[in-house]
Amino acid sequence: MSDRESFALIEKLFLAALSQSASSREEWLEAQPVDPELRSVVRGMLDQDQRGPTFRLWGVIERATGLPSVPDSLGEFELRGRIGEGGMGIVFAAYQPSLGRTVALKVIRPELMSCSGARERFRREAHAAAALTHDNIVPIHAFGEEGGFAYLAMPWIEGSSLAEVLRMLQARPPAQLGGGALAEFLGAAPDGVLPDLFQSDWTGVCVRIATSIADALGHAHREGVVHRDVKPSNIM
Repeated sequence: MSDRESFALIEKLFLAALSQSASSREEWLEAQPVDPELRSVVRGMLDQDQRGPTFRLWGVIERATGLPSVPDSLGEFELRGRIGEGGMGIVFAAYQPSLGRTVALKVIRPELMSCSGARERFRREAHAAAALTHDNIVPIHAFGEEGGFAYLAMPWIEGSSLAEVLRMLQARPPAQLGGGALAEFLGAAPDGVLPDLFQSDWTGVCVRIATSIADALGHAHREGVVHRDVKPSNIM
């Protein structure tokens, strides 16, 4: 099997596995009549996608397969360092000299760059997100391709993902949870004044966060866009 055929099969298996429930993916993958090495690559991609941007296993597949590494620059964006990754892409902090700003640059994974289906899915993701305008949806600054690498640029957002927040606060007893505790963790009230989101008990804060997420998803659905990967690590 050629490299191109291997990449196409990896893409097909990965996308098919994502359509399975999380609890049944491993059983489904084991049942596929493919080479164990390819199955292992797909399993690693699924694991990275599940763990989200806090799990950083950078370059493992590139080194193991001899795939090209992501270059130091793409278009006008200068890549400064990796900040996260998922099954389809790697996210970098990048600098845009023309506007003097830092952005988050999502780049298609090297093992998928030769797969036309993966590139097309990446392009559709960029165009779908760019069509959405909502306070709770990260906008798209730019989309491009260079040297086979498709990429999209988004605003650089300081803060923590919901997954990180939950992980840091899970050890606290319920009596110590509240809007103030969350604001303290996020550094959201440096002057001592709590933003509206945090002016409530823990239940109230959770309801407000859930409402904000639902508002964003509702807007996307009205525009014909379905996220399909809503999870704490994808929520800032």
